[in-house]
Amino acid sequence: MNANPVLDQQPEVSIVTPKLNYSKWELLVPLLVVTSLLISCIILSPKKYYWNDEFYSYLFLADKSFMHMWGSFHDKINNTPPLYFFLGWLWDKTFGSSELSLRLFSSVGFGVACFIIWIILRRNYSFIGATAGVLIPFCGSTLVLYQNSEARMYGLYIAISSLAVLVYDRISRDERPGYKLLAINAIVHAAFIQTHLHSLFFSGATMASLIVSDWYFGRYRPKVYLSFVAGWLTFLLYLPSFLIQADAGNPRSYLFIPNIKDLLDALNLGETESGLLPGNVVVVLKSLVLIALIFISAKSFFERINRYKVRLIPGRSERKKVASLLIISYAYLVATVAIWLISLWIKPIFMDRYLMPIVCSWSILLAHFVSYFIQNITRVKSAGKLNRGYSYGTVILTISITLLVAYLLAKPIRYAIAVQPERAPGIEDSKFGYSDLPVVVNVYSGYFLQRLQYSAQRSRYRFVLDWPSAVDSSSGLFSPQEYKHLEALSRRYPDFFKNQVVQSKEFLPTAKRFLVLTYPDYDRECTTEPIYENFQCPRWFSMVILSNPDYKVTTLGETESHWKMHLVEAR
Repeated sequence: MNANPVLDQQPEVSIVTPKLNYSKWELLVPLLVVTSLLISCIILSPKKYYWNDEFYSYLFLADKSFMHMWGSFHDKINNTPPLYFFLGWLWDKTFGSSELSLRLFSSVGFGVACFIIWIILRRNYSFIGATAGVLIPFCGSTLVLYQNSEARMYGLYIAISSLAVLVYDRISRDERPGYKLLAINAIVHAAFIQTHLHSLFFSGATMASLIVSDWYFGRYRPKVYLSFVAGWLTFLLYLPSFLIQADAGNPRSYLFIPNIKDLLDALNLGETESGLLPGNVVVVLKSLVLIALIFISAKSFFERINRYKVRLIPGRSERKKVASLLIISYAYLVATVAIWLISLWIKPIFMDRYLMPIVCSWSILLAHFVSYFIQNITRVKSAGKLNRGYSYGTVILTISITLLVAYLLAKPIRYAIAVQPERAPGIEDSKFGYSDLPVVVNVYSGYFLQRLQYSAQRSRYRFVLDWPSAVDSSSGLFSPQEYKHLEALSRRYPDFFKNQVVQSKEFLPTAKRFLVLTYPDYDRECTTEPIYENFQCPRWFSMVILSNPDYKVTTLGETESHWKMHLVEAR
């Protein structure tokens, strides 16, 4: 309890969420952002084929049987909680299994997140501040623009992240939230942790934000904190599947130790392409902007506090709502840094797309900064400190903001138009002849999956499984995990693979002549050090074929992708 006598004299006030007091026409801003993202997805999707991770979504969501999909979920394929696959399976049965359909499921998730974040920001900040808070992260972030057209769970991930912040904002305003609101909070955080494993960090950061906020305002609400725990307990239902899925990363996983640039890129919502400045300079500039946003928002908050000689009085919602949102924006950034430190010191678990909830941090900080900036200009004008040039400056500023808004709204579409269409998978493999021979794809398994899905000669391709070469210390980080993924996929979906994922000991006795597609440096040896350069070095061709005198190997040439094709003949 707070011992301050001034605070003790204040009556308990129930803070209820005010009605949204903005014009319905203001909703055009998030509507235009969502429209731009959807158009971007529609333009971009036909230009690219499913890649490795998208196939792991496609095979599950396109499964005709929900129970079969659910059985496959428990295997060593997707190391991901189930909510995306539940909802995605229903989406697939409604809208179909095409690339565009499954990618639109992601884009719709980003659109839902945009509207939710708009509601949060507009409830707390000015129209221009809320506009900046959704335009810049959703239209200006390469992380968002890329994942917006991917058939993976990241659209759902950010949608539920934003919903968690919305409920957090509601609880922050209410001195005594009822059981209905607490039940909603428990359900939202159950959905949160059932969407992505890293949600555990951000859901924990959300509860920590409430604890810090309550401590600051002299509150103690154990029922609120228990509602988070209730949501987390649902992870126990997923735990058996998680342990099976996690075994795919034993003895090595594809994740690598991140460096400081990886952290800065993640905090800045992806790499920024610029034709004017070097990439490293852009990273530094964006990082300085983020630091400035954090500093200015904290400074403005403490300026408000310093007007009072005591801690903020419970019941003053104008201060509470600003404080609580800033706290959670900081908490999500701290969670990101914590994940980075864990990846440095304990186990690599860092990937920029896993940290999607920090979109919420950027939105809040931008909205706060812009609103604070406008408020200060208005205050200076009211004090009569601006001359007649103010009106001209206002016109120039208005025109500049309008052009910037138009530029940002168009960016997702321009981004999609600028992407070059991918070459059809396997189209370059036929130039070497030998069309009657099978082709062993001894490169990244994603390229094998693309050929199975899209090549007119899909029946030619094989992916050879060989545990000794996969687990060899020179095969890199991903090879053992790739082995387990492909073994599980072929076991669960035999109709798709048609015995084209085969064990080496079963394939070689029956194949007297075959082709092998390899990287140009097919004899390169990786190490097990968790760095990007050691992602993968397929070793089957080098260890099993080249080292065996029973085989004659002839290099036929190089493909347009700079891979090499070899003819292998048993002597």
